Amino acid sequence: MDNSKPIKISNESAAKAFIRGEFRRLRERFEEVNDKHILAFNRKKKTLKNFYQSQLDINRESLSELLIEYKVFNKGKTAELTKYIYIGATAIDIEGYKYTKDEHFYPLCSHVVDKKRPMNNNGYCIRALVYISEHAMARMITRNSKQSIKVVVDTLAGIFNENAIRMIFSDADVKFQNFVVVTRNCYIPFVRQENSDIPIMKTWVPEEYWDDKNNMKLSNLAHSLTEGEIRVFESNVFNSEVYISPDL
Repeated sequence: MDNSKPIKISNESAAKAFIRGEFRRLRERFEEVNDKHILAFNRKKKTLKNFYQSQLDINRESLSELLIEYKVFNKGKTAELTKYIYIGATAIDIEGYKYTKDEHFYPLCSHVVDKKRPMNNNGYCIRALVYISEHAMARMITRNSKQSIKVVVDTLAGIFNENAIRMIFSDADVKFQNFVVVTRNCYIPFVRQENSDIPIMKTWVPEEYWDDKNNMKLSNLAHSLTEGEIRVFESNVFNSEVYISPDL
């Protein structure tokens, strides 16, 4: 569902208020959907199959506006894993924001449900892959002609594909404390959360907002990348070659 409105938000404070309002709305929707399906499950025979299906139904209805990726992995006739990648804390909990100096952070979550073991921690696994700063989300709203949480979801879906996530988390050469991801049409500075390997997306700078110096040093690299391809630089290396304005 796209709840876009033809009103452009140009003020960051207004964009942040809009984002918080959207997550509040989606939290209320999750609670309504969850209550409905749990009630239906309680009226059925308490089997793993029925519980697994109830989890799929809850996610299908409540995560639709926040979903980045959805995959089903079949392993034989009975083994099945269903994986979701979406924006927001577990159950879209607006109290689950992370705070650093009053800045809100929203997790990009991976949620895997195992058909054989949907009730235990191994089968019902939710983990944060990346935290997205509220500032970065606000930039996505103010730099777009639409007013919608879908703007944020679509932008992040274009960045965090399976290959990008694997590079950020699996490549030993990418375990920098601070780093910058360059795609074919933007660059994104990251820092890693203290006492954690989880990176935080600080801001988002699309090509149309690059200054002449950034264009000169980034455009050839960016235009050589294919859709979904990224390059990762340690921040010190990146900053020695490309000036990042503190206002971006």
